[in-house]
Amino acid sequence: MTPPGFDYEPSPYLLSGLDLSGRFSMLATANGTPAILTAVREGAALILLGSLRNLDAVARRALAEASWRNAHITIICSGQLRNSRIAIEDSYCAGMIVSRFCELANDDAVELDDSASLARGFTISQNSAATVLLSSMTGRRFIGNFRQHDVEFCARTNESKIVPVVNAQHKICDHPVYLLDA
Repeated sequence: MTPPGFDYEPSPYLLSGLDLSGRFSMLATANGTPAILTAVREGAALILLGSLRNLDAVARRALAEASWRNAHITIICSGQLRNSRIAIEDSYCAGMIVSRFCELANDDAVELDDSASLARGFTISQNSAATVLLSSMTGRRFIGNFRQHDVEFCARTNESKIVPVVNAQHKICDHPVYLLDA
């Protein structure tokens, strides 16, 4: 269903087929957008947006930035922030990113906290991103709304080399607009 004031429904699968060349576009999500705003409000020095679809690219960029800045990496699982619940699909994605960090750094320079270790362990125990996402509470809700194609689309790994970066140089207000540089 297309929300009032928008041109398209918030479907990653649908939006991926559109030619948006030369146009500004926005995709706001119920959980990802609040996670970005939390990172901005907490003063994150750099905010990279990662998913299964840009897994290798975001892991490489985060490691390079952390090395260059001599900084730590924090992964925020957007989950269900409004009610502080874990979302399996976000924990799985975080675990995949952590696993990729460990592979790229040959496990030597990576010190994991308990949350990262737990996410990595969960990820290692799974066979397929699509199976995890489709069997999650969110995946089942999407299937019930005839949007399985969106879940399958989001479960594809390394389909993109683009790493969006949040440009948070603007004043924080109730309805901020942040530019994403890709």
